[in-house]
Amino acid sequence: MKRKVIKQRDSYTITLPMKWVKANHLEESPEIEVGEEADRLLIESLGKTKPKKTATISLDSDYALFISHVITNAYRAGYDMLRLEIKNKSQIDTVQKVLDRLLLGYEITKEEKDYCVVESISEPSNEKLEVILRRIFLIIKSTIVSFHAHLAGNEKMDIATLKANSEKVDKYCYFSRRSISKQHYTDKSHFQWLLYSNLLLMQHALKRMILYSIQSKKKISPPLASLIGYLEPYFTTFYEAYFQKDLKKLAEVNIQGEKMLYRDIYHLLEQKKEGVTLYHLGEFVRLVLISGSPVVGSLLEYSEERIS
Repeated sequence: MKRKVIKQRDSYTITLPMKWVKANHLEESPEIEVGEEADRLLIESLGKTKPKKTATISLDSDYALFISHVITNAYRAGYDMLRLEIKNKSQIDTVQKVLDRLLLGYEITKEEKDYCVVESISEPSNEKLEVILRRIFLIIKSTIVSFHAHLAGNEKMDIATLKANSEKVDKYCYFSRRSISKQHYTDKSHFQWLLYSNLLLMQHALKRMILYSIQSKKKISPPLASLIGYLEPYFTTFYEAYFQKDLKKLAEVNIQGEKMLYRDIYHLLEQKKEGVTLYHLGEFVRLVLISGSPVVGSLLEYSEERIS
């Protein structure tokens, strides 16, 4: 709806629709929250509690991955309460494992024979999202550094730490996407959602590559070891490109990523000697490469500072 902008002495005002004022009880609590997003103003009532977002879901399978997908997608979609209809106790055990391993602030608050209730009992501050994003980048970087040191014989790869750090990345990325869902959707939401999704998958690719390499006990060839050694400066450039708002560095990431993927990794794959490790390595490089798109979108759309 259109509203007329009225010039005052030192400011401008608009009138609020009476229907919206009454629905949000502003006659009783005449105060609103005004937020700015580029060329838009977001007006929210402070006097009315938002209704909880709830859903009832039937868990028709005992398969742990299916249950995990149900709960994690509801979580990152912003649901506050889930009533999960269950068939047996083992499903509740699986639900609890998913909550403990992946989801911040989600807990089972009620448990009956044929259903359980999962609720959000706390919502960490959205102001910490930038800190969380930086932490995700640094965990991925430390994973690369540790594996390279392991290959060089400088230190033994700690599998327990690898798995724990991967779970942290999962938790941080799920929470960050949940925070996006709980806010007003903007173009930034789209770009940031893609970035968090790709960062989560990057850590998964590293974990699978490392676990396969160690568990298979297959010796890594010098050309492959050299490629793995290049991952750290490659990912560091990507990290700096994002936080320094540096498009030149992002272009460098694109150039180097295409060389690594389409020249070096493809060449080694054609030799058919280290396929599994190369597959996960290629997946990691590809994910960094395609993440350049949402990063550019995010920097162009939201930075009021100069980006170069």
